[in-house]
Amino acid sequence: MPGPCLPSSATNCLMPLLFFWVRPSVSPFPERGSMFTHFLKIKKNSTREQKQSHDAEHPGIVFTFDEKGEIVNRQGQLNLQVSDDLFSLANILGLPDHDIRPAAWVGKVIEATLTGAQGNSLDFHGAIEKEGAFWKLRLINITRLVTEKHQKDKTAFRGKCVERSIETILSVDSSELDVVVSKSLAQLTQLYLLSSASLVMKDNNDDWRAADSQGSALELNLFIRENAHEIVNETHKPELIQQTLFSGKKYSLLITPYYYDYKKEAFIIAGVSEKSDIDTEDISVKCKLLAGAVLARKRELEYSSRDAIHEYITTEKSIYWIEYDINKSAFIIPEPMCKLLSVDTECSHQDFINKVADAEREEFNDRMNSAVRRLGSIKQRVRLQHADKQYFWYELNLSLERTSKKEERRLCGSITLVDRIVKAELEARAAQERITTLVANAPAIIYLQKYVHGALKSHYFSDSIQSLLGWSAKEFKKTSLPEHVHPEDKDIFYNRTATLLKYGIVSCHYRLLDTKGQYHWMLDEAKLIRDQWGQPQEVIGLYIDVTESVHANEKLNASEERYRILVEDSPAIICRYSKNLLITFANKLFLDYVSSDNESIIDLNNFLSDEQKEAFHSRLRKLSPDNPIINAEICLHVPGRKPLWVVWAERGIFDEQGNLQEVQAVGRDNTEVYKARLEMYQSAKMAMLGELSTTLAHEINQPLCVMRMSINNLKRKMKNAELDIDYMKKKLDRIDEQIERSTRTIEHLRFFGRRSALEKKLFTPQNAIDGALSLTKDTLQNNNIHLHILTSPTPQVFGHQDQLEQVLINLLINAKDALIERKGKQEDFSPEIYINMFHHDNLVNITVEDNGSGIPPEHLDSIFDSFFTTKPHGKGTGIGLNVSLGIIEKMHGRLTAHNSERGALFSIELPANKSSNTSVTNIT
Repeated sequence: MPGPCLPSSATNCLMPLLFFWVRPSVSPFPERGSMFTHFLKIKKNSTREQKQSHDAEHPGIVFTFDEKGEIVNRQGQLNLQVSDDLFSLANILGLPDHDIRPAAWVGKVIEATLTGAQGNSLDFHGAIEKEGAFWKLRLINITRLVTEKHQKDKTAFRGKCVERSIETILSVDSSELDVVVSKSLAQLTQLYLLSSASLVMKDNNDDWRAADSQGSALELNLFIRENAHEIVNETHKPELIQQTLFSGKKYSLLITPYYYDYKKEAFIIAGVSEKSDIDTEDISVKCKLLAGAVLARKRELEYSSRDAIHEYITTEKSIYWIEYDINKSAFIIPEPMCKLLSVDTECSHQDFINKVADAEREEFNDRMNSAVRRLGSIKQRVRLQHADKQYFWYELNLSLERTSKKEERRLCGSITLVDRIVKAELEARAAQERITTLVANAPAIIYLQKYVHGALKSHYFSDSIQSLLGWSAKEFKKTSLPEHVHPEDKDIFYNRTATLLKYGIVSCHYRLLDTKGQYHWMLDEAKLIRDQWGQPQEVIGLYIDVTESVHANEKLNASEERYRILVEDSPAIICRYSKNLLITFANKLFLDYVSSDNESIIDLNNFLSDEQKEAFHSRLRKLSPDNPIINAEICLHVPGRKPLWVVWAERGIFDEQGNLQEVQAVGRDNTEVYKARLEMYQSAKMAMLGELSTTLAHEINQPLCVMRMSINNLKRKMKNAELDIDYMKKKLDRIDEQIERSTRTIEHLRFFGRRSALEKKLFTPQNAIDGALSLTKDTLQNNNIHLHILTSPTPQVFGHQDQLEQVLINLLINAKDALIERKGKQEDFSPEIYINMFHHDNLVNITVEDNGSGIPPEHLDSIFDSFFTTKPHGKGTGIGLNVSLGIIEKMHGRLTAHNSERGALFSIELPANKSSNTSVTNIT
C-alpha cells in the first residue's frame, strides 16, 4: 500500500513560527523625555545586538537584504553548509535574471532549494520580515521532510504501476501471459532503475530456471539464465548478495523468494546498480506481489485447462470419476456411465460385481474386498457388461481418499474405457510375438552398431545368429567383429565401414566364421542413421547367409558351358514357341528330328495333325499367370519319319498385363511307353477275347450248324430226287444269311482285336456300345441275364472307339460274374444289367449298373488299383479296371464306381465334342 502523502505546503508540516515585533511608543511622561530617549536608544542597540545574536543561533539560515534585495548579511547554524555563491533574493529564488525586491514577498511562504557547500541540494522553508532598514529571510532546513515526501510519492506511484501490472497479469489470456510478464519485469527495472529483473521458477526436472529476464544489463541477464539454480537454491528469505561477472563488473543481486503453501514456488532476482533506488524492502514487496500474481494466474489457467481437459476426457476419452463408499458398500457412479451399464448412480457392491465378466469376477471381488479391509488401493482391468449385453474392457483405479472423518471414508479414483487399448495391446503382443519368433527364426541376422568416437561398436545381434553361425547373440557381441571376418575379406569389411560412414548405405559380401570353424558367405546390407544435425548415431544392418547362393553362382559360372552343352545335347526336347506355334528356339535333339537348323524358321503346325493343332491351341487358351504350366502327351509327325510321341510340359511366359507372350516347352520321347501302353491295352483286349472265346465260338458255330443242316437237307432232297428250284433257293438264302452273320462277327472281331490307331479320332459312343453288346450279348443271354438298354442322342467324343468298347466289355463281364455269383447263392434271383447313355453339361455319360450284391465298401478305394481283384484265383488278373481307368483318363474323361440301390454302378464321363452332331436315338 502506498505510504502517507506529503502535505502540499511545508507550513502544514512545521510548527507555526511566532514573530514578535516591538513597536516604539511615545512616553506619557514628558518630563522624563530625554532620559527615556537615551534609555530607548540603549534599548534598541541592546535589542539589535540580541537579535543578531539570536540570528546566529538560528537552526537554519538567516539572510539579510537591503531594499534592492541584495544580501548584506547571512547567519545561522547552517550558514557554513550553504554555498557562498548567493548574492541576492533572486539567486535564492532561482530567478537570477529578475529584479526581485523583498517588499514584494512579505507575507509569502518561500520554499527554496540551495546548493550546499559540498554540492548537495538543501531544501529550506521560511518567510521575509522587515527589520528596520533591512529585510530578513529566516529559512528552516526541510530537506529530510522533502526527501521523505518525494520518496513516499515515488513509492505510491510505483505501487500504482505494480498494481496495474498485477491486474493485467490476473486477467490476461494464457497466450499473452508471457508477454505481459516480460513487460511487468521491464517496468520494474524502470521504476527502480534496476540493471536486471528475472523471474525464476522450477522446470519439469525440478530445477530452478529463469523463466524471463528483462533489463539493460545483458551480461547479467545471461549470467542469471545460466546460473539461476545455483543462485537461488539455498535462499530462503530476501537476501542481497554481491556478484562479480566474467567481465569484472560487480552487481548487487536482491533475491526475493515467494512462498505458496509453505513451499518456495518462485524467485525474482533484481540486479541493483549504483543508479538504483535502493529500497530493498519495497523492491522485495513488489517482487513478491508480481511473483504471486504470475503464479496465481498460472494456477488459475491450469485449473481452467484441467477443467476443460477433464470435460474433454470424460466426454471424448471415456474416463470417469468413480467412488466407493466403504460404509455403504456401494459404488458412486457418474451419470453417463450409469446409462452405459444400466445401473443406479449409487450401485451396490454386488450389483456392480454382477456386471463384471465371469473370467475376472472372482479376482476383482477378492481384490476389492482386500482394498476395503486394508484401506488400500486397487488397480485392475475388467470387462463390464453394457446395457446392450456386450462386454467392454475398463481399467478401475481406486485409492483411499484423505479424510479425518471415519464415517466419510471412501475409495476414489477413475474408471477408464480401455477396450480399444486392450484389444490393440493383445494384437500388438501377438504381433510382437510373431516378430520376435520371425526374427529369432529368420534365415538372417539383424544387427545394430553404435557410433562411438568415430568407430562403429557392436550393440545388438538377433537370436537368429545362433542358428546361422552357432554363436549366441551375447557371446558374439562381446567379440570383435573383424575377428570373425575371413582374412581375404578384411579389405572388403573395412571399406564397407568407410563407405557406410561416407554415403550412409552399403551392400557387400564377405565371409564370417562360425563356431565350427567354417566360413559363411554373408550379404551385409546396412544403413547409417544420423541425428537432426547430421551426426552419425547408429547403424542398422542385416546379414543374410548367401553361402549356398554364392557357391551356386560359382558353380554356375564355372559350368556355364557345360550347361549349354547339356541343353544342346539333352535327351529331352527343349524349345520355345509363339502363340502361333512358330519355334523361336530349339535344342539339337528337336532340330535333328525335324531335319532343320537353328537359323531357319520352324512352324510347329507342319508336324501336327488337325486334332493335335486343336489340342495345342486349346491348351494355350488355358494358360494364365495363375496357372502357367500344363502337361500333355503330343504326337509329332515329320513326313517320311515315324510318329514321335512326347510327354510335353508347357510353361507360359506373360507380360505385366497378363498377356501370353511365349511358351517354353520341355518334352521327353515317350514313344516306347506309348507303344507299351497300347500293347497292354491290346493284351487286355486279347485276354478279354479269350474270356469270351466260348461265346464267340458259339456265335460262329451256330451259323455253321445251320448251314450244315441246310446242306444236308439239300443232299437228301437231291438223293431222293425231290429237289425243286424254290426249295433249293430257300436253303441257299438261309446259308447266305448265316454266312453274313458269321462275316459280321468275324469282321467285328478283327476290328476289336486289331491294335488301336496312333491318334485319337472322333467317334459316336453308341457304336462302342453296339460293338460291346455284339460280343457279349449271347453270353449274357446264355446266363439268363436280362439287359435293359436306354440311350439318347449324344455328340461325338474324341478317342479310340475300340478302347471305349474294351472298357464297356470289361464292365459287362464283371457285372456278369457278379450276377452269376449271386445267382449261385440265391436260386430265385433274376439277374439284370442296365446300360444308360445321355448327354448333360457338355459331357457324355454312360452307366453300367447291375442288381448284384454291390461292391464291398472297404474295396471302393482300391477297386481301380493294379492287380486288385475279388474274383477267385485263376478267374481274374486284376488289371481290367486299371486299364479301363487309364483308357478313360487318356480320353480326358472320368471313370467312377459306387453302390446304387440295385447294386454296383460304374459311371463313364467323357467330354463331348462341341462341333459334332448328336447321334441318332437308339432305344432298345
